[in-house]
Parts: sequence; C-alpha cells; structure tokens
Amino acid sequence: MTRSAVLPSALAKVLSLLLSLLSRKMLKELNQQRREKEFTDLKIIVEGKEFEVHQNVLASCSLYFKDLVKRLSGEKRSGEKLELTMTNIGADVLELLLEFVYTGSLIIDSANAKTLLEAANKFQFNTFCKVCVSFL
Repeated sequence: MTRSAVLPSALAKVLSLLLSLLSRKMLKELNQQRREKEFTDLKIIVEGKEFEVHQNVLASCSLYFKDLVKRLSGEKRSGEKLELTMTNIGADVLELLLEFVYTGSLIIDSANAKTLLEAANKFQFNTFCKVCVSFL
C-alpha cells in the first residue's frame, strides 16, 4: 500500500472518531440542558408528570412531533413556552423515549419491548422502532 493511500484512510478514521466524539458531547450537553430545564421550549404533561424538552430535538427524531410543533407554534404567542398534555402514552414510556432521544441509550427488555415499539410507531420515532424490532 502506498503512503498516499494510507494517509487518507487514517485521516478518514480520525475524522470519523472526532465526529463521533462531537456527537456524543452534543447529546450529553443537550441532555444536561433538558435535566436542568435550560433552554427548553416545550412542556409535555403525561399522567401529571411534566417533561421539559427542546422542540427541535424532538422534531429531529419524530415526524409526529415535528408536525405537532409546527402546528402549535402557529398558535402560541411570541416568547411563550409550548405546553402539550398527552393522554395516549404512559409517563414511564415517554421517559424511556426521551432518554433514548437525548442519550442514544435504551433500556429495553422483554417486559417493555412491545409497549415501546407501539409508542415509537405511534409517534414516528423511526430509529427507535428499528432498535425495538431488532430486540424482538
């Protein structure tokens, strides 16, 4: 192998690693902001439990939330935080979905896999669906 062929390959690996580290750092920061309710602009209320999230993060992972946020944004006043009460999902399930969205980690087992898959389908979390299906 020539030196010129090795260098681009090595450079590509380094760049790939850097992008992976950057992605993890960004997710970690966004999750910390969510937990500290910093820069959150959407409050989801499920079974009396409040989840403060970032609209753009949910919209980037879910077509359902992307469309919903677009509609709700047209109805809100400037500077007002969007609020959404949901009755078609359990608080524990939403918490797992949000944990996956913000960390890339998922606690899935035989007891919750079907419920998580149904919720992921309902709210169009396509990557989440793939993870659930691969578990089943």
